[in-house]
Amino acid sequence: MQTPPAQLDGNESGGIELGLAVDERATGAGKGAGDVYLVGFDPSSVFIVACTNSSLACSSMVAIDQDDNYNAPFVQVRADGLITISYMQQISGKASQLVEFVTCTPAGAPKPPVCGKPTTVVTVANVVFLAGPAIDFTAPLGFSYTQHADRQESDGTFTTFLVYDDCSNPYTPPPPPNDQPTYCLGTRVHMTFSTDNGQTWSKPVTVDNHNGFHVFPTITNDASTGTVSVVHYSTEGDYFEHEIRVVLNQITPGTTTLGPSQLVTSFTPTDLPPALGFQIIVGYDLYMGAVAHGTGKAGESHLYLSFDSEAINGTYNGKPLPELNNHIKLLTF
Repeated sequence: MQTPPAQLDGNESGGIELGLAVDERATGAGKGAGDVYLVGFDPSSVFIVACTNSSLACSSMVAIDQDDNYNAPFVQVRADGLITISYMQQISGKASQLVEFVTCTPAGAPKPPVCGKPTTVVTVANVVFLAGPAIDFTAPLGFSYTQHADRQESDGTFTTFLVYDDCSNPYTPPPPPNDQPTYCLGTRVHMTFSTDNGQTWSKPVTVDNHNGFHVFPTITNDASTGTVSVVHYSTEGDYFEHEIRVVLNQITPGTTTLGPSQLVTSFTPTDLPPALGFQIIVGYDLYMGAVAHGTGKAGESHLYLSFDSEAINGTYNGKPLPELNNHIKLLTF
């Protein structure tokens, strides 16, 4: 390791979902250039920490939003150094969640950034549930989440694209004898965008309207071309809506319209590996990853995707059986 680890919170006893981003501006380009930002949540707040890149001298934890029931914080740094953050907030006593967005101005680590007031992007009426006949999940636990990407336009302004998933077809079996959990019989991935730093947002559009489960979206922008890539899992095309493929949609530079769906992988099942049995409740990772960089020339942009797949067999008691593994795939455009 280049630097010793920095302890950010000595009091937290449970796990914290973290988002991380680096200000990629060259040193001296402005306050915060080169700094590292982490966002996370605890039971009562969403917070951000700013650290120097070379020595991990970190600021105190600064609360962005103080209420309860947060999840899935995600952070990006724009080409001008502005910090953009999105996250989900559970509405107390309801199955719905708010997608929240906020911007923070860098002060130069270890000074903490100064954050504005969060804006509600959209209300997700029915979060996606970890249950349903098409996917091998065993618990009705909500997990909808959001990610976003910032694109600098030719006139110097910025467009922020944000994606999230929701349950398009919830079903609650009627009693008796007892109230049953709600299951999800269909899911969708949606996209919206903002051209005024997140103050207002466009009407969300569905990324893929085909039947099936569309979940776990991720998004990235190739700054060299301005091409935005949206990626998600989809069961479309499988009659039983059980096996999944990775699907890509791209937004061409200077536009805000999603292009046609492109299949990235072949079908693979979502079963648990035989060795795991019933020890875990989730058949695959809840998150996908995507990052794109290029030279600005056509054909020289690289899009790297990370996802789970059972495309490669393992060996169990001498027999080849599908095995869940992490995969990375490279696409060029």
